[in-house]
Amino acid sequence: RDGIEVGNDVAIETNPLGRLVGGDYLMPVVMTYERHAITKELGNVMTMFPVVRSVQVAKELPPGITAQGLAMTSTESWAETDLKALHEGQTAFDPDSDRRGPISIAAVATIGADKSGTSASTSESSEQPEPEKSATPHAARLVVFGDSEFANNNLFPVQGNGNLFLNTVSWLAEEEDLIAIRQRKG
Repeated sequence: RDGIEVGNDVAIETNPLGRLVGGDYLMPVVMTYERHAITKELGNVMTMFPVVRSVQVAKELPPGITAQGLAMTSTESWAETDLKALHEGQTAFDPDSDRRGPISIAAVATIGADKSGTSASTSESSEQPEPEKSATPHAARLVVFGDSEFANNNLFPVQGNGNLFLNTVSWLAEEEDLIAIRQRKG
């Protein structure tokens, strides 16, 4: 187990802000991000997630794993569990089975190594063989989104979706210096 749970649900968003930029009740527009290297540059940048599941940190994390949420829907959302009714175009909040928002739709976990998620630096001589250098343990990094379409060709250039995806890849590759808000072309 990695400490992250993906729900058997779909986030329903009723906040009208999303409709102003092309979202709807099945495509939440997200503006709330937890503090993390991936999201530190996003600020008030919007991201859009079509038909997104909940992704949350497990209540009890396995030893050696740290995890946190990354992106949340609004307080006017909920996690809909009646997927059959949703498929038929009918949805309503059910307090017995659905969860009120904000709903976490992305999470990150770091497994092993030191607390910063990077390996300890060594100041040994350059005569050290290359295989020994790479023997320093690195933390495994994992990012889970409840939707993969936010980064497809149609949505990559929309709002902050491309920046969120590229920042995620940079963090996974341990290239934090590449995390930024990139200028839009055209």
